[in-house]
Amino acid sequence: MRILVATAVLGLVAGVGGTGLGGLIVVLFGRIAYRCLAPLLAFAGGVMLSLVVFDMAPGAIAAAGAIRAAAAAVAGGLTILASERLLRARDSKLSNREDALLSMGVAVSTAIALHNFAEGLAIGASVMVMVELGITVAILVAIHNVPEGMAMSVPFRLGGTGSGAIFLATALAGLPMGLGALVAAYLGGISRYFLGLSLAFSSGAMVYVSVAELIPGAVRLSNVFSALVGFLIGTLLGLAVVWAV
Repeated sequence: MRILVATAVLGLVAGVGGTGLGGLIVVLFGRIAYRCLAPLLAFAGGVMLSLVVFDMAPGAIAAAGAIRAAAAAVAGGLTILASERLLRARDSKLSNREDALLSMGVAVSTAIALHNFAEGLAIGASVMVMVELGITVAILVAIHNVPEGMAMSVPFRLGGTGSGAIFLATALAGLPMGLGALVAAYLGGISRYFLGLSLAFSSGAMVYVSVAELIPGAVRLSNVFSALVGFLIGTLLGLAVVWAV
């Protein structure tokens, strides 16, 4: 029971802290802060990929088998993809209508909340393998959540929402991550098989986030060189973490 509570708290801190910080940045500094995130995003992508390839994926295969682990990984990636499609579809419909800015903010917040639940699964599954790994994944997910919090804050900001309400909305969007972490930790605690599936699911989610979001996002926000440097440093750090634990 104690490990379940601790895992849920870890997910809450990563989710609420990451998106909440993103909202706070928009409130205080505006869109100029996006450029500062580029190397950090690529760094997080590098660490995530190295953790998946050299630690999480092998553990998932050993616990659940290669075929089941692969299926769960695909499901994890598709879950994140679906939440992203929802976000983009709603944004496309509403972005050109000034009177719908608040509705767009709510839609974006909903998609990010769904996204955060899936990422919470990654934290919970990682904790059940090794606490240190879970903490590392939580930190990386929190970093990834910063630009998400910034993205959902902009429509609210342009729609005239107050600073306090913006910060509260972004923080609340991180709550589902705590639930996701709790679910994964509970299933992993039932059996080694469920732990393997949870780990594989979260591995797929993390690969998608790294390859489709973090690294391309870093390139768009800055340039290829800055992104490459951040990615290489992150990859090396991820390898160091795997070897150390």
